[in-house]
Amino acid sequence: MLETDPKIDDLENFSTAEGTLYFKVADPTGKYETGPATRWVADLKVRHQIEPSADKRKVTLQCTPKADMFYTLDGSNPKDGQPYTAPFEVGSEAARLLVYAKSGEATKTADFQIPHSGDKTVQIDDTKPARLNSGKRVPLDTTDKVFTVINRFKDQANTRFKGVRIEIGEGENTVGIRFGERQITAAMIEATVNSLRDVLNEADANVSIAVRDGIDFENGFEAKEFAKLVGIELKPGDIAQDD
Repeated sequence: MLETDPKIDDLENFSTAEGTLYFKVADPTGKYETGPATRWVADLKVRHQIEPSADKRKVTLQCTPKADMFYTLDGSNPKDGQPYTAPFEVGSEAARLLVYAKSGEATKTADFQIPHSGDKTVQIDDTKPARLNSGKRVPLDTTDKVFTVINRFKDQANTRFKGVRIEIGEGENTVGIRFGERQITAAMIEATVNSLRDVLNEADANVSIAVRDGIDFENGFEAKEFAKLVGIELKPGDIAQDD
């Protein structure tokens, strides 16, 4: 460690735009020996945006932290592709966009499908936080569907359901609980279901769930996984993602 090396004064609020850093801890009193440097490599996040541009379309790439990017549109290795310096145009045909990003020792390859300009299928960025809007009906109307969703998302604290009503049992013996405006996780839903079953002494009681006010997902990929599990088709307007 050199005297000229930058020093971190506030460990709680340290941030960097670098892709790779080496950290070394030194005892200013000299009482303890300085250990080896520890390498930190950023997890690069590559995003793309497609916008209309005259009779073509404009593609913008972004990487966080900032990185050098190279791309191809024919599925070939993006390491050997065009360097990205500014938004570029594509025609109306579908294309496979591969992007290679590099910042220091951090690297990332991203794979995006650019649909035909006439394809109105909803476009979802796999890396951005995503919200299933409240107007989309979520049919968790069988016990199997409920537990399929619970088992897939119960370890994800960032996936949160709002306006949840849980019903257990059948007919006049049905017991329901509603969480109102409170956002809850799949793990909380599982704990609630198990507790109600225990109280009712019905370990195999039927379960159904209504989600009235939308679902927040950690990213677009998880939103698409949820749609597959419950058998819903995502249409334009169903998913909201911040720019």
